[in-house]
Amino acid sequence: MNSMMTRYAHIGRMALLMGSVLFVVGCAAPSTAPSGSHGKQFTTMWEEIYGRLKPEIDSGNISVERGEVTLANPSVTNDQANTNSDGMGLPSSAAAVGTPGPGAASREFIRIRLTDRVLFDSGEDQIKADGVNVLSRLGRILAGEKGLEIVIQGYTDNASIRERLRSKFTDNMALSQARAANAAQILRNNGVASESLRLEWFGESRPISSNESEEGRRRNRRVEIMITPK
Repeated sequence: MNSMMTRYAHIGRMALLMGSVLFVVGCAAPSTAPSGSHGKQFTTMWEEIYGRLKPEIDSGNISVERGEVTLANPSVTNDQANTNSDGMGLPSSAAAVGTPGPGAASREFIRIRLTDRVLFDSGEDQIKADGVNVLSRLGRILAGEKGLEIVIQGYTDNASIRERLRSKFTDNMALSQARAANAAQILRNNGVASESLRLEWFGESRPISSNESEEGRRRNRRVEIMITPK
């Protein structure tokens, strides 16, 4: 991790148009797979992820989503992500940007969203024991999979960095980077190949809930793991 080179990359290099999406919180895993060459691999992986993480899914601390995106050239985008490698950034919302042209290809995805209830205390980057347990289980599932890109995305709420932590994190962007890096390290420790991993960090710029309430801020303090075929 110490050798990681940090730079900016436009997410808008490729756009995502949402196909059929299945959002799962505490219900039976689907038996049908989206179309595509990796359908069988994704079905098996989905079922294993769902089975091993079901207690956390049922409790609402984790959500798992599966579907397809269509890759297309963007029409307009001003979105930026901090990332440590080239290639496609996958927006948290999987929002549509641009219009698919001739030859646009579908790509399957599995997204796992982990809230701070199992990951972090407010303002902290160190992952709690429950989070280490969840990420370790996920790492063992992914360790044997080939041909995947695994994007780990770090996010924060809009609270300012506490004074005692300012020597460690200059702002929320730095905090979200550390959160993504620590999650990635646990996956590596459990056998996931470094070349399959890519980090992105967004700070407070992509809330999924209002920061006006404590519950909303808790939802915004999160890590998302996006799995797609290479």
